[in-house]
Amino acid sequence: MRAIIVLAVVTAALHLGLRYCVAPPFGRDVQDRFIERDKYIPSLRDQRLPDNDGALTAPNLLRWINDPANQINRFGYVKPVILPLDLLFLIALGSLLGCLAQLLASRIGLISGWPVIVWWIFPLAYMLCDFIEDGLIVILLSWPSLLHDTSFQALRIFTRAKLFTIGAAVLEVGALIATWIAARLDIIG
Repeated sequence: MRAIIVLAVVTAALHLGLRYCVAPPFGRDVQDRFIERDKYIPSLRDQRLPDNDGALTAPNLLRWINDPANQINRFGYVKPVILPLDLLFLIALGSLLGCLAQLLASRIGLISGWPVIVWWIFPLAYMLCDFIEDGLIVILLSWPSLLHDTSFQALRIFTRAKLFTIGAAVLEVGALIATWIAARLDIIG
């Protein structure tokens, strides 16, 4: 239980620190962590160019990378935002969800004997997808010559996979919490 509390505090501290302290000096785009979350590049979208809606595409990402105004922001996104802080965050969050799922499952009679790995599948998959996504972001922001349609599509695949697996891990924990509560109230066996 102590590990879960420590992981929750570390996860919250990293999230809040990244959002409100570390990322803001590198501009709104980096603060929004647009590559990892958005379908648009906020600063490009705000320009309201007649032939460009600011969508997060390979050409628009390259435009953002090559904009001299974004040079410090680009390198700030790599370090310290992704390296090391987002890596630490993904480990803390994935570990928190895995530990929570394992703890809850061990306290529910119907499933307490299931193998531990069952409860770690989604958290581990999330950590792997986010790790690969982070690696691709670091590579593409550090060496823009490697940004082309194929590398960009690989990045987007891992972003979608990360979002799916984190959603599945959170749903798993939510379902286990509901089942544990129901078992405690003798609603189920």
